[in-house]
Amino acid sequence: MAVGKPSGNHAPPRTWRYILIGASELTRFIDYAYGTDSTRYDGGNMDDPVDNNKPPTFWQMLHSVMAAAFGVQSGKNRARDFTHGKPSHFVILGIVFTAVFALTLFAIVKLVLHLAGI
Repeated sequence: MAVGKPSGNHAPPRTWRYILIGASELTRFIDYAYGTDSTRYDGGNMDDPVDNNKPPTFWQMLHSVMAAAFGVQSGKNRARDFTHGKPSHFVILGIVFTAVFALTLFAIVKLVLHLAGI
């Protein structure tokens, strides 16, 4: 048996592993870079929340809705949303995000069809 090859058909295709790993790493990077998981770098431990009892900001809620829509929501953000966020805000933001996403896809398809002359 060659070194590095999975035995049997138990391992997912290599492409899917990279996509899944990349999505979770991207979410972690966004959380770190923009402080959307309410853990901003303050010179101390990165895991210590700065504002633990405050409700999520608009940008944190938007990040949570987008991450949930693409299936990459972190457990920490989900726990924050359920403990400090209002469900109505997430429902409204989710509906707006879905509408904007659908209209964007519609506009892209219309543009491509127009440019193709169909």
